[in-house]
Amino acid sequence: MKKITKKQINELAIKVLGSKENFKTWKSTPQISLNNEKPEIYLYDSNKREILINLLNAMENSIYL
Repeated sequence: MKKITKKQINELAIKVLGSKENFKTWKSTPQISLNNEKPEIYLYDSNKREILINLLNAMENSIYL
């Protein structure tokens, strides 16, 4: 499995959310799909980054998780 970097997540999040400011707000806001945890917690755990990638891809494709 290829390692997912914080940079990859940041780039995808900005693309999906539309701006750096939206990403900053989103990553510091608890998300229901992450058991009410903040996405920024997942950025620092290499094992949880895949969860963020999957969530952002779902958001990009209008899929509710």
